Amino acid sequence: MEKKRDNKKIPIIIAVAIILIIFIVIIVLNRYTSNDTTGSLIFSSNQDELMSKTEHVYGNLQTNITNEGLIAGDNENIYYSGQTGLKYAIKKQNMQTGEVTDLITSNSPINYINLHNDDIYYLTDYTIYKISKDSEDRHSIIENVNSFTLVDDYIFYIQKNGSYNGNLFRLKIGETKSKEISSSKVKEFSIYGNSIAYVEGNNYKLYTVDLDGKNEKQICADKVNYITRYNNYVFFNNTTTATFCKINIDGTGLKDVMSDSQDKYLIQNNQIIIPNNSFIFYDFDGNELRKYKSEKDDTIYDNSIFVDIGITNNIVYYQKHSLYNPDYSPKLIRISE
Repeated sequence: MEKKRDNKKIPIIIAVAIILIIFIVIIVLNRYTSNDTTGSLIFSSNQDELMSKTEHVYGNLQTNITNEGLIAGDNENIYYSGQTGLKYAIKKQNMQTGEVTDLITSNSPINYINLHNDDIYYLTDYTIYKISKDSEDRHSIIENVNSFTLVDDYIFYIQKNGSYNGNLFRLKIGETKSKEISSSKVKEFSIYGNSIAYVEGNNYKLYTVDLDGKNEKQICADKVNYITRYNNYVFFNNTTTATFCKINIDGTGLKDVMSDSQDKYLIQNNQIIIPNNSFIFYDFDGNELRKYKSEKDDTIYDNSIFVDIGITNNIVYYQKHSLYNPDYSPKLIRISE
């Protein structure tokens, strides 16, 4: 008789267990799903916001960031670093009319110009500022910064750490809490797609890390500088071999592109542009394609002068100056395709 009672309890226990399982599943689904506009359930992703994207919008070309971000452009205007009298300035030039105005002036050099919607972000006195493209509402964003660039709605920046290289962080625009991307000291960095290439500040080796700070690894054991991400490549000066190189972002395919190092170079439309008495265009294997030489200048660049360069909307920015006689009057040259 007692056995029959126990047998009757078994279905009840099973039913209770099934109910508990269903209840737990519902809780889990409520935590990991959300309603779309049609009311149906969809799984929400815990993936990082930037890592979930396949394409990004950049505040400036990475080849310009390598060259301190001295020029950027949108569909109507170009914005570049210049000088008015004794003041440094961001100049705005309309590409149709050629009209030039000063958006902002500063007592210190202005660089790392980035565009984001209707705003301009720039660096001066180790501080990132934001102004509108109409020179309104200037705001201080982040202090103690060595360099930065924008990817979508995020600012990626190297925190200034005394006179040494600092860590790499990112901050979402409109928020106040930054996320550390690399615990290493970073000398310079360049972004494309969902990964960042950077030069470690102590050993000058080349590393990569995802936009969310994961999968950090060394991809080149040589000492490098002046790095630029472009598509699947990292271009850089190899100071170990004194050559200009490229390497795939996964660390394979290290190759000398040029037999001499290149401290100043631009990359546009799958071409490398080198200022060397004229602008010389090369393919990614180092083969010379063509030359462009300004009729107004016999020499654009040589070993006796320094040059700052950048490119946007097929317009090359450059200013040359000697060490003891700086000239902050940049020239803009339209380079045909």
